[in-house]
This record gives sequence, structure tokens and C-alpha cells, in this order.
Amino acid sequence: MCQICCSEETKNRTVDLIVLGTYDDVDLAETPCIFPSCGHFYTMDTMDGHVGMSEHYEVDENGLPSALKIPSDSLDIEKTKIVCPDCRRSLRDIPRYGRVVRRALLIESTLKFITWSNTTYVPLAQQLFALQTTLQATPKPVEFSPSWSMRLNGSRNDQISVISRISTSKRYNGLVSLRTVVKKFANKVRVSEQPFKRVQELVNYARSNDQTEQEFSFDPSVLQTRGTILAETLLLRCDIIILSDYMAMRASVPFELDLEMLVNLAEARADCDALIAAARQGNHVMQEVEATLFWAHLAALEVYWASRPKQK
Repeated sequence: MCQICCSEETKNRTVDLIVLGTYDDVDLAETPCIFPSCGHFYTMDTMDGHVGMSEHYEVDENGLPSALKIPSDSLDIEKTKIVCPDCRRSLRDIPRYGRVVRRALLIESTLKFITWSNTTYVPLAQQLFALQTTLQATPKPVEFSPSWSMRLNGSRNDQISVISRISTSKRYNGLVSLRTVVKKFANKVRVSEQPFKRVQELVNYARSNDQTEQEFSFDPSVLQTRGTILAETLLLRCDIIILSDYMAMRASVPFELDLEMLVNLAEARADCDALIAAARQGNHVMQEVEATLFWAHLAALEVYWASRPKQK
């Protein structure tokens, strides 16, 4: 295999053969060359090997691409560097390597997605811890009316909504506001919002409208579940903080015997079960343990309220 590039004397059109001889030895009819915009050039075989064409195409006995291949979509930053071997300038303007470049862009976008997800999550977690600390140090209000019923049933959203309406203080305003931000973050880190999945959905949409016959496949392991699991863990933690504080506060105030004081946290515990399963599948041990503790905490709250004697 020949490997050739321009020497330092490119202005004089002097080209040296790096490995096997001079440029005159290369038969361009049988061994074509790739000429990037940087000015260096290599035989097509050499450049194909450099960018990893064999990972993207089935190659025939003549070394020519004959069919598409699903590459191994490992999130290796080196796979995003489609550059000249000599000067490291980009080769992304060479049409022959369009599929390789597009795959590299998807990997690059996924790596940026992971970085953004991590840098966004950390301040949210720190803010939740600060709000929890502030809440624990805040005296409980005493303006509850004994005639107020408490019906905590259905989804976590329904329960937090009920608590927000019943409580006349601004005790949970910060937590509820943060909860809204975390929910938006959770939507942005869903699997369906990740680069590989979005491209696949666009291709499937085009196929359904007869705009293309191509398919887009990838290794499912390239999809990132950690951001989704972290976001859901943060949401559950936020909701349990609000539920625990409100139920402790409401239990300290007498209520009438005929009031319906329903506390049913079954849906919240089902959310914990789903999080435990997802964390286990993704091998996120810490979040699996945390979700298990959440489940136990919710069960304890429900048992406590069901066994609590009514007061006059």
C-alpha cells in the first residue's frame, strides 16, 4: 500500500513518496489518491483505512465498498476525529467519507449531550439539598384549619398539587419551582431526545412517507439512561421531602372525626419500582439503592397515617 503526501516543497510541486518510492510509481488508474483541502494527499486505500471505512461498509475482494454495515457505536472520542493524518485538519468536506463523518457527528453530539446532562444535574441536586436544609430549619406554621380535609391520592403530580392548594404559606414554593425545572430537565434527557434516537425517528418518518428507502440502525448501548435515572431520582426525592414535611405538619394539628383523611401512595411506590428496574438494567447501583429507600419511606408514611388515631 502506498502512502504519499506533499513535502515541504509543495510550492515547487515536488512530491516525495514516504514509504515506497516516488509519486511517479503510483498508477492513479489502479490506485486513486485522495486530495484534501489541506494540500496533503494519500492513496485512497491508505485514507480509507485511516478513517475506518471498513467499519461502515462491507468490502468486496477488490477492496471496494459493496454494502452498508452497522458500525460499533462506541462513544470513543477518537472516532470523531476525521482528520488528515499529517496536519490534523478536518476531512469532513470529502464526499466519499460522508457516512463516516455523519456517524462521527452523532458520536460527538452524544458526548456533548452527556457533558451537558452532568453539568446541569449537579446544580439541581445541590439546590434541592439547600432547599431541604432550609425547610427543616423553618418553623412549621400553625394556621391549619381542623376542617381542612387531606386527600392525597393518585399520581405524585396530583398529590403535590393538592398540597400546594391546601397550604396557605409559601413553605413549598422553592421546592415546587425546582420541581418544575427538574421535570423540564427530565424531558430533555429522555432517550427519545438523544441524537441517535432522533435521527432514527427522522429516518423512520421519511420511510413512512416514501421519501427514502434507507434505514438507520445503531447499537442500543449508545443510548444514555443515566441522565433520565438521575432526573427521576431527583424528582422522587423532591416529592418525598414535600410529602414527609406536609404529613408531619398536618399530623400535628387536630382534625375532626368525620373528615376523610386519605393517604394512598401506591402510584408513587409504583414509580419507585419502575426506577429500581431501570437503574438495575442500566447498572446504576447507587440509584437502585436510593429508589429502594424511597419505596420504603413512602410505605412507612402510608402505614403511619393509616394507623394514626383520629383526634377531636
